[in-house]
Amino acid sequence: MSNKNIKEVLKTLASSLKEYVDNQLSNYAKSSDIPTKVSQLINDSAYLKSVPSEYITEDELNAKGYANKEVGVYYIQGGGTSGVWTGTHPDITKYYSGLTINYKVSVAGKASGTTLNINGLGAIPVVRSVTTGINYPVNSIVNLVYTVDGSTAYWKSPDYDGENKTNSNNLTGTKLFLVGAKVQASSGATTNSNANCYIGTDDCLYSGGNKVAVQSDIPTVEEVAQQVIDMLGDGNGVAY
Repeated sequence: MSNKNIKEVLKTLASSLKEYVDNQLSNYAKSSDIPTKVSQLINDSAYLKSVPSEYITEDELNAKGYANKEVGVYYIQGGGTSGVWTGTHPDITKYYSGLTINYKVSVAGKASGTTLNINGLGAIPVVRSVTTGINYPVNSIVNLVYTVDGSTAYWKSPDYDGENKTNSNNLTGTKLFLVGAKVQASSGATTNSNANCYIGTDDCLYSGGNKVAVQSDIPTVEEVAQQVIDMLGDGNGVAY
């Protein structure tokens, strides 16, 4: 076979091969035909293009006064050292008045002064009531609210209502139980009462269920002596 014939055969084979490959590739999409944006797709199944009227948006929730995450309460597992509390939470990025957390104490605080630093945003004094130091024990959970008094920031723990718990009224003719605590603590202590120790409706003190004698119930020496004389004599001055 001459060189000329060989070239013709190869040319024919190349043409046939190209035609075969083109026929095979015609069943596949070209890279330029593949959509790269959602807008290039045909919405033939009526997928959502906007928020349906029966759904509510975040703006509508806010307009109706529903709470958003900033007014929620964050749980924080405490850390740090005694008097220097720390904690982290991914959703807290800044301090703001009203920021509320439930803080689990891992190290006891100090009544002389305890601070709390969340996410490295700054160590803020922790107090109860207005400026009273705290000393909550380990594993207790403390509800704390961030607030600013004047120019001073605090983490404050809600305390007792001074109007209701420190003032008292005169109440007579009513049985009242005496209240006491097992320990003394500046941060507060659990109080208890005893059913056998109370003030009776007669406004007298009872202990062990029995009325406690007052001074007027105790006879004088002269009265005791007279009682002895009366017991030993006939009451008419007759010698014994």
